[in-house]
Amino acid sequence: MCRPRWSLLTSRIAALSIALLVATLLGTSLLQAQTAGDFTIVVLPDTQNYSQFYPQIFDSQAQWVANNAAGQNIALVIGVGDVVNIGKDATQTSNANHSISILDQAGVPYVFAIGNHDYETLPPTSRAATTFNQYLGPSRYANKAYYGSSNYPPGSNENFYATFTWGGKSYLILVLEYVPRDSALAWAKSILDANTNKEVIVVTHSYLYSDSTQVDECDTADMIGDNDGSRQWSKLISQYSNISVVLSGHITNKFNARRSDLGVAGNFVHQIFANWQDWTNGGNGYLRIMQFSPSNNTINVKTYSPYTGLSLSDSGNQFTLKWHNDGAAGSGTAVVNGRVRTASYGLGCNSIAGATVNVGGATATTDSTGRYSLTLPPGQVAASASAAGYQAGTKSVSLNDYFPNELDFFLFPVPPCQQSTTDPSLTVCKPLNNSTVTSPANIVAGVNSSSPINSFSIWMDGIKVYSTSGVTLNTNVTMSAGGHQLIVQAMNGDKRVFGQTINVTAGSTTGCQPSATVPSVNICAPANNATVSSPFTVQAAAHMANPVNNSQIWLDGVKVYQVSGANVNTSVTTAAGSHRLTVQSVDTTGVLTKQTIFVTIGTSSCTLSSTDPSVTICTPAPNSTVTSPVKIVAGTTDSAATVTNTFVWVDGVKQWTASGGSLNTSIAMSVGTHRVTVQAKDSSGRYFQSTVNITVH
Repeated sequence: MCRPRWSLLTSRIAALSIALLVATLLGTSLLQAQTAGDFTIVVLPDTQNYSQFYPQIFDSQAQWVANNAAGQNIALVIGVGDVVNIGKDATQTSNANHSISILDQAGVPYVFAIGNHDYETLPPTSRAATTFNQYLGPSRYANKAYYGSSNYPPGSNENFYATFTWGGKSYLILVLEYVPRDSALAWAKSILDANTNKEVIVVTHSYLYSDSTQVDECDTADMIGDNDGSRQWSKLISQYSNISVVLSGHITNKFNARRSDLGVAGNFVHQIFANWQDWTNGGNGYLRIMQFSPSNNTINVKTYSPYTGLSLSDSGNQFTLKWHNDGAAGSGTAVVNGRVRTASYGLGCNSIAGATVNVGGATATTDSTGRYSLTLPPGQVAASASAAGYQAGTKSVSLNDYFPNELDFFLFPVPPCQQSTTDPSLTVCKPLNNSTVTSPANIVAGVNSSSPINSFSIWMDGIKVYSTSGVTLNTNVTMSAGGHQLIVQAMNGDKRVFGQTINVTAGSTTGCQPSATVPSVNICAPANNATVSSPFTVQAAAHMANPVNNSQIWLDGVKVYQVSGANVNTSVTTAAGSHRLTVQSVDTTGVLTKQTIFVTIGTSSCTLSSTDPSVTICTPAPNSTVTSPVKIVAGTTDSAATVTNTFVWVDGVKQWTASGGSLNTSIAMSVGTHRVTVQAKDSSGRYFQSTVNITVH
């Protein structure tokens, strides 16, 4: 028998009320006794899933705060962002508003930072925050004495502040937008400069990463060009002696992390991350209870769920911090930990193994993950990192003996030719300006940029014909006979676009040419119904009215390769027998065109290794002497998973990336000896590789 809906709802409300009563009693008992001048701040990590799916959990958090505000000296509630999952969703904002209104009714002060999910679009490329400012903007705080007198942009709460006084001391909560713009940091500096007499807690949605390091260019692709956690630290947080705590959420691959550092004035800065959004019930109601004790110089942190009445008592969730630097001596030894990686803004970066790190005369070699560790006396020292194939990186750092010092290096590959001294600038190494080339033409370019490179693009006669992410450019472009203007551009992490324009004349053409039909794909090799050996070369060219976004190879209905642009020139490995081969291209408007042929695979000309998994480099042969550009052909063996990507590394620098488990490309190399590594990654996340040494003459 089905129970009436009102009966079910009444039962749920009754059950929640009982649970809240029990949770309140349990929660009160876990807090340590308050002494004169002590106060509590409650931190609500990302509430987005509560607002969408479990509003009763958000209610339980707010109601617990209301019930304990007086007894536990709760001075403030802080939300670290992502109040809702979908910024414009009326139901979610209504649910969040209902929960926050419980705090209003109890007279408990609060601040909520804006997270990436709180903007009008996801990702928030335009930073439009209309809905957020309608229900959590200045009008909501208008009659609250703790609300600051300035915000940014004016009339919004994307950046604002709050103040309160406790035990005769003034405190300021500085709330910053998600990955703050430089203009937001400038506003923040104006607030801090005007409030040097106040203790400051900074709140921002994305700041600390799950490995207890500040979010940097390798961790996320969030708002490329604006200020990630590492930049916030160097530009703002480390510079002010009255900042003691930074709170953040956002990261989802771990539930909590923390680190402490010394600001430039020797002040302790404790940086704390928590986010349970991917746990049961969107986080199961866990919140942070931070008890500040000025008389004891401590911050006592506990993790508790009013919804379940349970606490988390491991060292990542229950700990005590020494709040301020009281001048007591440190350990006498500075511990330095860090990583050496390629500079590649927002692209995950690559670890550099075998790099040499020198910090104040102490040296270490990085392991396979690019990590190193050193111990040495504290103080101001010079530091550097160097690795084969990369430009050395240097820094001047101040090492403290209170907390571990994080010192990371991001190295740029040695450019393929002499670069301009202008920063930023791009130099086209190949072809030369006003030269005559054969089609497809090899285009190689390098950059001089102190900010990592985000992407490259090639424009031919005003039409974009190629784009790629990465830190170097080496590709082939098909062009018709005659004169052409080529513009090669790069965009760096500061959102600056720069490039170089050259003119070339295409003479006789080689390789695969597109047909005259629009739209169409022309498969030049192999021929239809041909018998070939594996791996076999696939060459194709598309002709479309609009620029081609990508071209793909499908074998027996399975996609095995994809490349940006209209041209395909690669190898495919497959078993003996008859196969259906399709090459399809998609232009920037979504139009798709394709051609299908049939091939029969006979005896393989390159026998793949029986080692599983493994990479077999078919060409060039080990210790061979070759000419540039160097043709590289390779295949993979992997029975446990699907190979998703293959990479070519030359002297430790990644030069080429392809989809699928086979590779057939050409790479320009300078005269001399080179180490060529072909690396594969499969769908299980495994990496495996093979290396040959060659000489280019």
